[in-house]
Amino acid sequence: MAPSRKPRLAAVGMGKLDQLYRCIIPEFHQIADIRIITSRYDEAIQELNEIGLDAIDAIICAGLSGSYLRSRLSTPVVLVTVTGNDMLRALGIARRISPALALMTYAEIPTELTQFREAFSLGFACRSYHTSQDIEEQILELSSEGVQVVIGPGLVTELSDKHGLSSVFLYSEASVRTAFKSAIAIARASYSETQKRERLDGILRHLREGIVAINLKGCIESINPAMCSMLKVDASAAVGRSLVELAPDLNARGLSPDEMSEAESIVGIGAKTYVAHRIPILEQGVATAVLMTFQESNTLQRLDRSLRSQHRAKNLVARYHLADLCGESAPMQKVNALATRYACSDATILITGESGTGKELLAQGIHNAGPRRGCPFVPVNCGAFSETLLESELFGYEEGAFTGARKGGKVGLIEAAHQGTLFLDEVGEIPLQLQTRLLRVLQEKEVVRVGATESTAVDVRVIAATNKNLKEATETGSFRRDLFYRINILQIALPALREREGDIWSIAVDMLRHALSIPSDKAETILQPWREYFLRYPWPGNVRELQNIIQRIAAHHRDNTRESHPGIFLRDIAPELFADHGERESTPTLKGLSLQKERELITRVLDSCTGDKDQACRCLGISRSTLWRRMREWSTQ
Repeated sequence: MAPSRKPRLAAVGMGKLDQLYRCIIPEFHQIADIRIITSRYDEAIQELNEIGLDAIDAIICAGLSGSYLRSRLSTPVVLVTVTGNDMLRALGIARRISPALALMTYAEIPTELTQFREAFSLGFACRSYHTSQDIEEQILELSSEGVQVVIGPGLVTELSDKHGLSSVFLYSEASVRTAFKSAIAIARASYSETQKRERLDGILRHLREGIVAINLKGCIESINPAMCSMLKVDASAAVGRSLVELAPDLNARGLSPDEMSEAESIVGIGAKTYVAHRIPILEQGVATAVLMTFQESNTLQRLDRSLRSQHRAKNLVARYHLADLCGESAPMQKVNALATRYACSDATILITGESGTGKELLAQGIHNAGPRRGCPFVPVNCGAFSETLLESELFGYEEGAFTGARKGGKVGLIEAAHQGTLFLDEVGEIPLQLQTRLLRVLQEKEVVRVGATESTAVDVRVIAATNKNLKEATETGSFRRDLFYRINILQIALPALREREGDIWSIAVDMLRHALSIPSDKAETILQPWREYFLRYPWPGNVRELQNIIQRIAAHHRDNTRESHPGIFLRDIAPELFADHGERESTPTLKGLSLQKERELITRVLDSCTGDKDQACRCLGISRSTLWRRMREWSTQ
């Protein structure tokens, strides 16, 4: 109890009880505020109401009057109880007046009193009463039997005096003092509970979630303002009413409030959707009520986005922009225009083009030019994983989904791309079984982890890339037709470097400028002696191959002494530029070939390179992993 908040008590009693109150109250002056009410029954209730029952923590009363107040007031009523010492003291006083005595108690005669009378062969009468009329009738009867002294509470003594009998007041100072102490303890405990409840109510008032407590009959016992706002009712009007009456959809969703088990569901209240939870409240292991919480679905979605954003890896960021796409040729101007236009859309994009043309750079540029630029960019090389590994990387897995699964499971790359962009490089290499799962992600916007039974909603923009002819792959059955049409909504075809003759030189100069951190004019001066070699080479590896050669030049560049013999120097570090290429159009390429023709071309190039796979990859403009996959496919056919 706070020092400034003493218990507030009301002592109700008249006559001799009132006198006892006044004798004892000074003892409690420092620790309690005690007010005396000198009336009984309805008059006492009226006076208490005038004071204000909310300003009284507990009431002290005795006998019939105390029971009357208890039955009609919610404020705690502490009764002055009779002790054995009280009875012995009163009997001693009464016997000194006359041996013809009687003792009257409220409700029933204590068993101990009867046993005491019989054990000591004491000849006094014992009577009990329930109403004031009982008291008067009993006194008249006792008087007719020759009783001269009556022991009892205040009203008993008053009526005994009225009818000419002597009386002894039953209650002692000790009994009243004990009642005061009990009332103070109850008041302190009640005030402490009130403080706790007010703190809890204060917390509930400020929670955004709707919270409501329902009893076993489904009626509202407590409700916070957020829930009142959802139901569009006042708290005073909601308490005591059935929750299902105010929100009928709860029953329809299997979330009946009178069910004593945990459950959750998606429910509609008004025009909004909420995630509802039902939690039973247990007291000593028995469900006595239900606590229900309602959280707006939009809030959970915002929280989900925030959590995914905070936990995403720092490397899931697109570094390139559309401005990084070098080239002023007509084909690249067309690519830039399409990319800028498609960046504003959320539709799936399919980027086609030979290996090394810059498909991922273009995908990153589109991501950074669109509304998802602040969200993750997640690249996946679909041809770099086995089928099992690709499945767990893309979709994630639950703990214990397979031997070696990480404790706690793992978030897949699709989930990691939530709110951002998922870049599927070499999408044509995805196995058929995983193509089916990927199709569901694109159609339903949800992903199911390996080993999971429930799906997770995802919001991703997909950009796919391939150097294969997917249309032909659908004809041979190696690529699902429905998946092809799902990813081939917007299409950008990246031209090969040999088709961008006007860009080769400017790209080479820009690459050397970055590699050596020198001005463009100096980079152009360094490369100028080798210009003819760059322009006549067919670049089967496209921009990637050009970048490799520029890096070699930068690594070997020391001074300008080699410029007088550019051919000799360049032949040492880039012999492929001096091979007999014939006409540029005869450069071998896999683009547009059927699977059979593709196999024949790769076999022919490998033979011409005497089995040197690195040289064959450079001639074909493909990576070693692509060549390895092609050869693996032949072995399974």
